[in-house]
Formats: sequence, structure tokens, C-alpha cells
Amino acid sequence: MIPGIDPTVDYAFKHVFGREPTRAILIDVIDSVLNPAPGHRIREIELLNPFNPKEALDDKLSVLDIKARDESGRQFNIEMQMLAFRYYEKRILYYWAKLHQQQLHEGQDYLELRPTVSISFLDHVLFPQVPDYHLRFRLLEESHRTAFTEDLELHLLELP
Repeated sequence: MIPGIDPTVDYAFKHVFGREPTRAILIDVIDSVLNPAPGHRIREIELLNPFNPKEALDDKLSVLDIKARDESGRQFNIEMQMLAFRYYEKRILYYWAKLHQQQLHEGQDYLELRPTVSISFLDHVLFPQVPDYHLRFRLLEESHRTAFTEDLELHLLELP
């Protein structure tokens, strides 16, 4: 990192992690967050257009910091959030849903859907009631903690 450059600033974050020459750094960051089992680390990642296309004129435009896909087809949304954004949890879920639904086109089978993972680096604490800084959210049955699907995964790293 260049001295004096703050990697939490949007432009610097995208410059360090979201360019072709720095894909290896992005892979290391994602693997560090996901902590995969041996032999399941990301080998290759493709950077995607960060704009989520509008399907109608009145659709909400969303632009992700970094959008990527690994060799298995998993999609990633990597966000840096400096300011405490009101309703951030709704915003990040909306981004996740848009990214997930963009996978299928007319005639494709639901079995072709691959997991979508969101990783957010926050410069504030969103869940003060939880002492950990790395929070991993999944869709679970409340009583038995049974996963509904492995396709939804949200990571928040609260790093004020």
C-alpha cells in the first residue's frame, strides 16, 4: 500500500482490490474472510461490471464496489462502507438479491444458480450487541439452526 493512501476510501479500495492486475489480492481477501477448507480456496476470479442493470426506467440503480465471480460460478459483492448508512442491512440484502437473480435467463434451470456471497467492510459497528468483529449471516431455520440453502451468505467485518 502506498503510504498516505487510505484503502477505506472508495477509489483507493477499488484500485487496490478491483482491478485486473490486483485480482490475486482480491482472492486472498475473499479467502481470508471465507476461511475455506483445505483444497477449496479460490483459484481464479473474474471481475464483473459493478453496475446492476435496470430492467425498467423506474428501477433503482445500484452500483457495487466490486462484483466478481470465481471459477465455480459463485458471485461476490465486496463493499467498503465508511459512513454509518441508515438501513445498511436492507441495502446489502437488496444488492445480494439483485446479484443472485441476475444469474438466470429465460429457459435456464434453477439448478444452475450458484451461491452469492456479500462481504462488507464497515468503518462502524452495525451490531453492538455482538462482541465479534466478523459476522457471518446465513438463512437458517430458527429452532433447529438448519440451513435452508448454502446460496445466501453475508459477511460483515465491523472495523471502526
